[in-house]
Amino acid sequence: MKFCENGAKAVNWEATRRRVDATFFARHSVSQLREQSDYWLEYQGRLTEPLRYDAASDRYQPITWMMRSR
Repeated sequence: MKFCENGAKAVNWEATRRRVDATFFARHSVSQLREQSDYWLEYQGRLTEPLRYDAASDRYQPITWMMRSR
């Protein structure tokens, strides 16, 4: 069977049970996250709620699902 290695990696990352919520982003500024490797970022997990970047705090802040389209 032939398969694309990058495709297999992407499917694996999407299937993870690890989750990232607002608590994670309260602990890590965007500047800090930019210093991390792609692997480290992927390993943290998948987003569980909508977020919006706040430049004043350099962090992602949680928003409601209703606010996400504004």
